[in-house]
Amino acid sequence: MGVGFCDETCRSAQCERTTALSQDAPLRYGSSLPQELLNDYPALQLDQVYSLTLSWHFSEARRILQSVRANLMNGTRTAKWRAAGLDVDEVLRKQVYCEMQLAILRDEMVQAEALARQWLAMDGNYTLFDDAVSQTSLIYAQREQFDCRSLAAASRARTIFADYGNRWGSIWHDCIIAAGHLQIGHLERARTTFQSALETAIEIVGRTNPTTAMPALHLSEVLYEVNEVDAARALTDEFLLLAGQTGLVDQLVAGYLTKVRIAALDSIVAALRVLEEGEEIGVARGFDRLIGSSDQPDDPACRIKRRLPPNTGFLPGGLVARVLMRALASPTRKAQLQIRTCPKGDRSFHDLRGINGGIA
Repeated sequence: MGVGFCDETCRSAQCERTTALSQDAPLRYGSSLPQELLNDYPALQLDQVYSLTLSWHFSEARRILQSVRANLMNGTRTAKWRAAGLDVDEVLRKQVYCEMQLAILRDEMVQAEALARQWLAMDGNYTLFDDAVSQTSLIYAQREQFDCRSLAAASRARTIFADYGNRWGSIWHDCIIAAGHLQIGHLERARTTFQSALETAIEIVGRTNPTTAMPALHLSEVLYEVNEVDAARALTDEFLLLAGQTGLVDQLVAGYLTKVRIAALDSIVAALRVLEEGEEIGVARGFDRLIGSSDQPDDPACRIKRRLPPNTGFLPGGLVARVLMRALASPTRKAQLQIRTCPKGDRSFHDLRGINGGIA
């Protein structure tokens, strides 16, 4: 899968940097060709989809995928491809692969699981790297549906990324697997894995690259869980703004959830401001797990608002408290119906229903 993860032939840091810089080459080349000509080059179109997906241009990626899918259903078109020496089965496999990656980054996990299973069951040529990506994607999709049984099989894919010398792939894989360990309560294992991924990212691309934000924000969530608030704050302050460019929705959920909790140590208003920031990205990118609504009288957002002093002047709509509830109840959380409160001096867990009642 990529999320910025380059070709499997990269075997050095320099090669990794060079490939990362050239990721947008299919976009530049493909955009200069007329559609009728592009139809004769489905592999180039799918490379476009890959680049667009990684950069979160989901609508355009979906449009091109629909075009490729239509061409695959067109007997005249596929006959022309075969006459030109194209392997139609390979095109189909790559199309399913790109559909899977789009579903993963769009946070559509039921569809992503089905597509990963479909790809893994297909005949045709593929690399071990592609197989490792699909296996990891399947683990991710299942984890987001509260099924972590496949975590035990993750070492095979991790070994393939290491053997290919692809540290980008290792970062992505480690963040997905470590989040699974966090979900089932293995905090120390999650922490060491996120820390290792962060160190690798810093070594490859430095601290100002969006890739580095992925393990950094995941790590911030773990640090908050073990009551290292200052360290968690430092990571969110440094990396959260970078996280809105590429990667997985997980990193945004982890980053904003942690920042909200820390902000709530100061005031409800400060926490609401952070939630509003998260909503802006959720709306812009179409990430449902960062979007909520507050138009129902019994919505947690309304109850929080009623606690604000009159004429506060900050009554954000949309996300507000509900995104916090949704994020905490999402599959990335290790306890679906629990929420950690943030009063100073008391950081214990409370039942979500009890908190709702306390807000009113």
